[in-house]
Amino acid sequence: MGTAPDIVILGSLNMDFGLVVPDFPRPGETLLCDRIAVSPGGKGGNQAVAAARAGARVAFVGVVGDDANGSALIDFMRGENIATDAIFRADAPTGMAYVVVNGAGENTIVVAAGANQRVTSDHCTQAPSAPFYLAQLEVPVRTVEAFFARGRAEGATCVLNAAPACADAHGLFDLCDIIIVNESELESYAGYSLADAEAAIAAAMALLSRPGQSIIVTQGSRGILHVSSGGGRFSESHKVDVVDTTGAGDCFCGNLVARLAQGASQEQAISRASAAAALSVSREGAAFGMPYGRDTDTFLSHAF
Repeated sequence: MGTAPDIVILGSLNMDFGLVVPDFPRPGETLLCDRIAVSPGGKGGNQAVAAARAGARVAFVGVVGDDANGSALIDFMRGENIATDAIFRADAPTGMAYVVVNGAGENTIVVAAGANQRVTSDHCTQAPSAPFYLAQLEVPVRTVEAFFARGRAEGATCVLNAAPACADAHGLFDLCDIIIVNESELESYAGYSLADAEAAIAAAMALLSRPGQSIIVTQGSRGILHVSSGGGRFSESHKVDVVDTTGAGDCFCGNLVARLAQGASQEQAISRASAAAALSVSREGAAFGMPYGRDTDTFLSHAF
C-alpha cells in the first residue's frame, strides 16, 4: 500500500473450517457433514476484507502463528490489498475456527484463539495512523484499550465491534465513538433480557457515556437499531435468500467504517452496510463471501 490508510484494524486472523450439515447435532449425537470448506477468517480479517472490497485503504494489526496457516493468511490479506506490515508471527498456532452451518444458513462457531492472544500494545505502536480505528474482542482487551487510546490521542474515530461479548469490555466503551453489537451481545452487556424495541433502546442508551457516541444494534433479518443520546432509529434489512450467515456482522462492520471513511453520515453508512451484509448472506463463506463495492451498487440498484 503506497498511500496512508483510511482505516487501521486491530483484530483476529483465523483459518476457518466450515462444516455443512442438515441440522445442528444434539448433545451426544454424531453427524456426517455434507462437505467441508477451508477459508480465511477471524472477525478482524473478515472486517478488513469487507472494508477493502468496499473501496477503503486498510492496514491491519494482528498476530498469526509461524506455520502454514499463518503464511496463507498473510498472503491472502496481501492479495486483498490490505497492508500487512503490522501482522506479526508468534511461536503459537495460528487461530482456527470451526464453523458449523445448518440447512437454514445459520451457524455455530467454536474458536481456538491461538496466536491471536499474543497481540500486544507494542504491536499496535508499529501500525500506521489512520482517521478510523476499528477493533473487535477476539484479541486481548488490554491491547484493544491501548489501540483505542492511541486513536483517541490522534483524533481518530474509534469503532468497537464489542464481540464476542466480554465483561471486561465495559471499560472500553468510553474510548469509542461508535459501538456495534448484535442483540445477544447487547443483552449480555445490559445484564437482562430485552423484551421489545423500547427495552433495547433503553439498554443501548445506558451504555453511552459521553456526548457524540452512538450504538448500532444489528438484529439479523429484522434490521438495524441506531441509538444515540437523542433516542433510537430502526431501519429494516433487505430480504434475500439466505445461504450462509457466517461473517454477516463482520461484513456490516467493515462496510460501515469504509463508508464513513468515504465521508458518509452514520445513517448513510448504516444503509450501505446493511445492503452489503444482506448480499453477503446470499453467498457461502465469510471472507470469500464479502461483496465488492460494485456488487453492492448492483444489489442496491435492484432493491428499490
